[in-house]
Amino acid sequence: MKTASVSDLKNNLSARLKQVIAGEPLVITDHRKPVAVVYPLEQELMDEHVRSLVAEGLVIPPKRKPNARAVLNLPLPECKASLTEAILEERREGR
Repeated sequence: MKTASVSDLKNNLSARLKQVIAGEPLVITDHRKPVAVVYPLEQELMDEHVRSLVAEGLVIPPKRKPNARAVLNLPLPECKASLTEAILEERREGR
């Protein structure tokens, strides 16, 4: 499962969404800590609007089911930075 930091996601949103559309779940990290997972939308969960987008070829359904267990088994990050360092890093990244 691929990961992307918040800043990477902001800078490369289109490319990351293409990966998700292709069936690859994406773990979003903030300061190397997993905070969210973006999964491709399963066909059974799509509402009528999304189904119409699929029919028009504007949305591509995922090729495989997401694996939530893989996310839950991710190792927890070790935080060696101080709170001050974390705030300064966020400011440098423009967050």
